[in-house]
Amino acid sequence: MKGRIEGIEEKQAKNGRTYLLLSIGGQNYSLWDGKLFDNVKEGDVVDYKWKQSGEYRNITEIAPADEPSGNGQPVREVQILKMSCLKSASAILANLGCEPDERVAVTIEAARKFEKYVTGDDNEE
Repeated sequence: MKGRIEGIEEKQAKNGRTYLLLSIGGQNYSLWDGKLFDNVKEGDVVDYKWKQSGEYRNITEIAPADEPSGNGQPVREVQILKMSCLKSASAILANLGCEPDERVAVTIEAARKFEKYVTGDDNEE
């Protein structure tokens, strides 16, 4: 399932074990796996699976969802593309002889040009 986390509340069971109560799409879900606590933030869109346990809905899997960005691509794919372009620009300009702030500005400008080229937004043949 996919949904936006509307609220997160840290709770403690009678046995002292900590869990999170997540509100997603107007429903409450329990998240017991402490290793997954860092994967959730209020406002995040997530893909999740859950299992009914008595009257409770327990999340069994949860991860950030691929939410479309402004250009229709999933945010994660856009981030990967930008990081790849930035890494390429950094490698090419590593020995540029200028002040660090100027080097950063030039590197970001080059990365943006690489990104436009890769996505076909460069308007050049």
